[in-house]
Amino acid sequence: MVPPPGVDLLAEVMRIPPPTGSPMLDHRSAVPGEKRYQSFFNPLIHDFPRESSAKKPLGSNVKNAKVSKRDAKIQPSQKSGGIPSPTQQYLVTAAEQVIRREQPQNLLLVIDLNGTLLYRPDRKQPTKFIPRPNAELFLTYCIETFHVVIWSSAREENVGPMVTTLLTPKLREKVIQIWARRKFNLSPADFDRRVICYKRLETVWKDPKVALSHPERAYGRCWDQTNTVLIDDTAEKAKAEPYNIIEVPEWSGDMRDNILPVVHDFLNNLSLHTNVSAFLRTNPFTSHLQEMQLRASEGEARRRAGLPL
Repeated sequence: MVPPPGVDLLAEVMRIPPPTGSPMLDHRSAVPGEKRYQSFFNPLIHDFPRESSAKKPLGSNVKNAKVSKRDAKIQPSQKSGGIPSPTQQYLVTAAEQVIRREQPQNLLLVIDLNGTLLYRPDRKQPTKFIPRPNAELFLTYCIETFHVVIWSSAREENVGPMVTTLLTPKLREKVIQIWARRKFNLSPADFDRRVICYKRLETVWKDPKVALSHPERAYGRCWDQTNTVLIDDTAEKAKAEPYNIIEVPEWSGDMRDNILPVVHDFLNNLSLHTNVSAFLRTNPFTSHLQEMQLRASEGEARRRAGLPL
């Protein structure tokens, strides 16, 4: 379907009101085998205003923010590992048949910060930022439901304030690892340059603390491409494991954004499949958004024509 002239469909989709009745699966129910469902906007979980969930911390103002002009990012040198590519075994596993499960499986989420959950209006003030609408509630849900590693390419001194603002101390304790720029093993020269920081999930899987966090480790289960999801605003960062990313549109301060409730529902569905990489290879999140764009366009056309929705 062709969108109406002048309509930015992605922007329209991102402004769709979040589903108030959308079920929220709790994988950690106190009763074994039981699934609990909660509304995404459940006041018992989080006292969260629907109109504008993002704060204006530290004197930041989206409309008047001066965004620093910066050079485009460059490729890292070979000393930093160069440009990764998926292994043959990875591609074979990702090509497996998509199979739906009766019960949700445990998922490991590797979540980005800047551009995904946050926006820094002025890069000259790196500790001043604005949370994306629903970011705190979304991150709380992810931590309480799945298993989370936070991995940002920002410097350590900037990641700390971001996480502190988004999470309470109790929730921070539940995050398996909080990593910043040094975890990319960049060369000293690349560390200070604007290089693309590739997020190799092998780094996550080989980390001892992360490996120990799998709830079924005693039965030989481990974190791998079948149960790990990278949530980031840049698909380029997932070159090593291209079918394990939920690529969200980069957020630059639009307070009408409602993409995170869409990611929430997508994660719940993803957890009901045996192989994350196989599912995302055939059902990428970007395609899911495109389908929503078409439905939004069709609904708007019917509304304008006075037809029932």
